[in-house]
Amino acid sequence: MLRSIKLSKAVAPPESFPESVPVTYATLGSFMLVTFPAEVSTAQGFEIRQRLQLRRDSSAIIGLANEYISYVASPDEYGAQDYMGAQTIWGPREGPFLGCVAERLQNSPNASPSYRAPRLIFRPGPEPEERFGPTFVGERRQAPDEELEAVLTNAKGSPERRLPFFEWGESLPGQMSDFDVTRLRRVAVIRADGTAVEDDRMAGIITLLLEAPRGDRDPRRWVAIWAAPLWQMPPRDAQFVFRVDVPGAKKPMCSAPFSVDLIAERRPQAVPAAECPSAMVAVAPLAR
Repeated sequence: MLRSIKLSKAVAPPESFPESVPVTYATLGSFMLVTFPAEVSTAQGFEIRQRLQLRRDSSAIIGLANEYISYVASPDEYGAQDYMGAQTIWGPREGPFLGCVAERLQNSPNASPSYRAPRLIFRPGPEPEERFGPTFVGERRQAPDEELEAVLTNAKGSPERRLPFFEWGESLPGQMSDFDVTRLRRVAVIRADGTAVEDDRMAGIITLLLEAPRGDRDPRRWVAIWAAPLWQMPPRDAQFVFRVDVPGAKKPMCSAPFSVDLIAERRPQAVPAAECPSAMVAVAPLAR
């Protein structure tokens, strides 16, 4: 009597299943990718790796790609009829069949020709409701090195609060975003005679956003901390200048000359702004 009751159309109609099962074999340089539209068990994935002779350090098997056909267990796991075996809907040979398809793609002389993928930037997640920067939590950064006490430390492991720093304001040029400006801005430390020391493409300068108003075009407040003296202390009588090159600005912004003193008892104030030295090397911005 039970065999005479036909429930397939009610609980598993044809439209619940894909019309085709896409399998992909692709190479990115020396790295190999094999994709299946299912969650392949560890045992079945191992068998496919063995069959295709895939090295673990230069290949990846990706499941649930381009379609969904539930789980794929190995023939032995299918026989056990545990959860994954019972969800392998095309029988015990489904896994070996998918491995055979991937192997045929791997050995096919008529495989698709290589092509160059277009450049694409993807920023995951929804747009933030609040603006970029410290105003996200509703307050201005109280000190330039706030929350960096575990990073900016002296030889004894204590927070070093006497590093020179420079504050400045800037607005967003044109249609550029905060992320665009941050990527293109160049912050450098130069000697007072105009010769270069280093810029923020190296690890010695930390640039932080102090304050970002809610308006897109309102000025932002930035700060640059010169951290390099922590591992290479310059001569105490040497004079230096901060230089900031901002996209869209007609000329760079500079600080007054300063020296580095990590022995002073008091925390230094921000180095004030001043005219840039007349004999000053150019700091090239990154290409947009």
